[in-house]
Amino acid sequence: MGVALYTMACLKPPFMDNSIRGLFNNIIYKQQKPIVQYSTSLSDFIFSMLYKKKEDRPLIVDSINFFHAKNMVNKQ
Repeated sequence: MGVALYTMACLKPPFMDNSIRGLFNNIIYKQQKPIVQYSTSLSDFIFSMLYKKKEDRPLIVDSINFFHAKNMVNKQ
């Protein structure tokens, strides 16, 4: 989900390479470019979803709470 949000925010994926091995190394070792066109809060949240260690990433309930707290959910 973090890759999808980053891609939507930056209009390009956080990790790219011409080979599978290069892509793998980028995912493991490389840091993404900053997201400057949106709020620090949203940028930090997206980056937290891209943490290298799975246990450091937010849970799906954290994602739901983040977007509800920001009033980004359409209330019908």
